[in-house]
Amino acid sequence: MVSERYVPPEARQQFIPKELSSAEDIAQLLLTFRRNNGISGQDTDRAKRQVMQQAQREIEGDDRTAHFFGIKDGENMVATGKLNVRPPVGDKKVGYLSFLAVDEQYRGKGFAKQLTDIRTERARQEGCTHIQTDIFTENPIALVTKLNDGYTLTNLEFYGDEKKAGKFVLLKKIHGEREHDKKDGIPADLQEVGLSDLTEIYKLLKDGEWVGIDVKNTASADDTNPENWRLILEKSF
Repeated sequence: MVSERYVPPEARQQFIPKELSSAEDIAQLLLTFRRNNGISGQDTDRAKRQVMQQAQREIEGDDRTAHFFGIKDGENMVATGKLNVRPPVGDKKVGYLSFLAVDEQYRGKGFAKQLTDIRTERARQEGCTHIQTDIFTENPIALVTKLNDGYTLTNLEFYGDEKKAGKFVLLKKIHGEREHDKKDGIPADLQEVGLSDLTEIYKLLKDGEWVGIDVKNTASADDTNPENWRLILEKSF
């Protein structure tokens, strides 16, 4: 019988996400995020100097609302995430999740979930009632995942003036039931629009009268073309 390979305790603990506080670690986070988003030249000396300066500003500035998290393999940063705690509006205080990136060879290990969980817990400690995040408008599979996880689509922010692409902004409660149950909507308060019709989606979301609660595909479930998906919106009261 082949015995189980011994894994030393330090190796078993190496993939634990941690909050980052040093300029060096935050600079590594920025470089890792750039690398995972296809930004070329991230390993040049010039890029490293730029991100070190940015990291130094983050830890020396007056803004203490940003929290950075990372997972390392040895000395190398392989997964990243950021939390911004926003000022409360009425009885709602929001923590914004961004900068989520995992190096390709480390995907499928649950790193993204770990980073989401630790940032959500940090937001709760900061008194946040909700968490917010965003995804690219051309990624319907990610939108399905977020909506199934209790998020509601509340806003659309365009890139540039052409308004052909952008990001969907999603919101959910940290605790308690989702604010819009996609199974209980009254037909009169629901409508559908093509997921690629960003202009119409923007019009419906911008005044807060409608929110996105579900999507459905007209092709296969793993199809990534937004033209084959439809967004279901519900009136927000």
